[in-house]
Amino acid sequence: MAEAVRAAQEQLFDLVTESDDALMEVYLEQGELNAEQLSNGLRNAIASRALFPVFAGSGTNLAGVHALADGLADFAPSPAQHSPVSAQDDKEQEVTLQADSSGPLVAQAIKTYIDPFAGRITLIRLFSGSASADQSAWNASRSSSEKLSGLSAPRGKSGVKIGEAKAGDIVMVSKLKDTHTGDTIVADKSVSLQLAAIPFPTPVISYAVKAEGKGEEEKIATGLQRLAEEDPTIRLERDARTHELMLAGLGMNHVRIVLEKLQRRFSVKAVLEKPKVPYLETITKTAKAVYRHKKQTGGAGQFAEVHLRVEALPRGTGFEYDSEIFGGAISRNFWPSIEKGIRQVLVQGVIAGYPMVDVKAVVFDGKEHPVDSKDIAFQVAGRESFKTATKDAGPVVLEPIMRVAVSCPDENMGDILGDLNRRRGKVQGSDSLAGRAMIRAEVPMSEMLEYDATLRSLTSGRGSYTMELDHYEKVPYEIQQKLMEEFKPQETED
Repeated sequence: MAEAVRAAQEQLFDLVTESDDALMEVYLEQGELNAEQLSNGLRNAIASRALFPVFAGSGTNLAGVHALADGLADFAPSPAQHSPVSAQDDKEQEVTLQADSSGPLVAQAIKTYIDPFAGRITLIRLFSGSASADQSAWNASRSSSEKLSGLSAPRGKSGVKIGEAKAGDIVMVSKLKDTHTGDTIVADKSVSLQLAAIPFPTPVISYAVKAEGKGEEEKIATGLQRLAEEDPTIRLERDARTHELMLAGLGMNHVRIVLEKLQRRFSVKAVLEKPKVPYLETITKTAKAVYRHKKQTGGAGQFAEVHLRVEALPRGTGFEYDSEIFGGAISRNFWPSIEKGIRQVLVQGVIAGYPMVDVKAVVFDGKEHPVDSKDIAFQVAGRESFKTATKDAGPVVLEPIMRVAVSCPDENMGDILGDLNRRRGKVQGSDSLAGRAMIRAEVPMSEMLEYDATLRSLTSGRGSYTMELDHYEKVPYEIQQKLMEEFKPQETED
């Protein structure tokens, strides 16, 4: 045991002295470092990002929390040691911010949580300037005024009231009415600076959420909405087609934890139904269509004729709308009506009921009537001409491809590789270190929905994995046919 401790200590000395030549000389001469030299060396190595400390602990059992807090207090660099932060002014010019209390107030909301008694509480970090309790402020991200009420220094879930906060501080503010995580807060409108938004991973898996008890749907929706305010990696929405409440997260465990919080904090139990894969639709070639909408009901009728062309766009472009109409074939005030009709189709797609992306719609001709042409008529004509053109433009379904990293014991590597191949995965590489393998692969999301149980079984609970959305690819023909068949009955009902 003593030998193991000594070996670990020597390894720590080596890591610390590698980033400090003067300390290296001392270590080589003396063969060891005293406590003060080790502390200073650790502090400098961490500040220069040459060394990244790891603390073992458990948030559930509060084990190791004091060691972590002491480690941060003793070795973490102060805000003054951090690299300057950049912000953008109203001319999109980069402005460098120092952790200077005498500078302009520039802060960012880094965390939001909902307290059942105090309401919304926001943690903000001051990158520049200072703030006093109850002072007026300006949300530069949303162009709205705020008041820094209840300024407190965080102490776990509670806080200690303070009169002032300075650059480098992280403080709690209560009841900000329009500030969300990632927003920039400045002193007033005259400070035209904005920090870069915090990059959050995109939710990758969606489940339909149902109430276990009757009459609790509204309570579930309200509770999940509050949890989504706290966690920007949660997405909550109603499925336009099925009207189901959809909860999206970063993985199965993430979603389950959200439901545990829902039950614990809002006393309502929800169940998950089969996750839905966020397929998309697009087109592969150019096509044209003409649609005439004509309706006569005795009084004023409806008339619109739209000549439309659709074109495929590069992946990730989204949707573009343009008009090549010359000579007044369709009055300019009807062009937005046509686009509105097209966007109705984009939401639900054409062949399988999924949102349509990477398509350009161009109106190149049409007709109108001096009396019967109106907004609703051109919405219908735009919608139907877009549907017709899209069906002739080689429509395909796209599936999300996940970037997957699996960590497992070396002896399970073969089984993991075989399983990923069966899931239509493309292995990108693998590494082995200290008896564990790290496998990187690209796998369709539809094949990863129930991967947790399989990985536990293959590794006897010793494996773990992460995944994030990488890109979209066209689904195999047989899967597209199945999705189209499933959509037909719903399309008929609609």
